Amino acid sequence: MALTTNLAIGGRSLIAYNLHLESRNSDELRFSQFAELLDDTRRYGFDIVIVLAGDFNFDITAAREKTVLQGAGFENPFASLAMPTILSSSSRHGRAIDWILIRGAVARSFQVHYSIRASDHYPLSLTLQLS
Repeated sequence: MALTTNLAIGGRSLIAYNLHLESRNSDELRFSQFAELLDDTRRYGFDIVIVLAGDFNFDITAAREKTVLQGAGFENPFASLAMPTILSSSSRHGRAIDWILIRGAVARSFQVHYSIRASDHYPLSLTLQLS
């Protein structure tokens, strides 16, 4: 479900989760995996920067998902863009299913890169400002 990397940057700890939630089955299963992932982040203090990034395979901007996300202290800078993250040839055309979520830092210059076509998903990027 997710690979975790522990980094030290300028004396600060950063935990990065590279994830891919279930691509088959239902959004209920993906929501369950999402909630389990957020539960795992609770073992880290709020002084540690956490980045959750990857293919969530569902839209996490609905009310239930936003509530769980905010309850765990995460920000979703891409929610404000309301832009699809998969190629138009996909069966889920027009959906945003890839995300970068952050806790303990501020997102700057976040974007979906529509000019890059390395897979059926567009790359996302952001710059983190550490406090």
